[in-house]
Amino acid sequence: MRFLDLFAGVGGFRRGMELAGHECVGFCEWDKFAAASYTSMHLLTEEQRRVKPNDHKRQMDVRA
Repeated sequence: MRFLDLFAGVGGFRRGMELAGHECVGFCEWDKFAAASYTSMHLLTEEQRRVKPNDHKRQMDVRA
């Protein structure tokens, strides 16, 4: 079954539904902190999780 995660919080309902074999097709959350947590726990790929916050600064050439 496909479902929409309304009033998602940090995604506890989504986790349970996915463990039961269902597919989440979207979510809705008003609280910006809960939405940020939800995004980091459920929507980031493993590659995105491995990137450190300041890695982009090391890759830039800042010579004038």
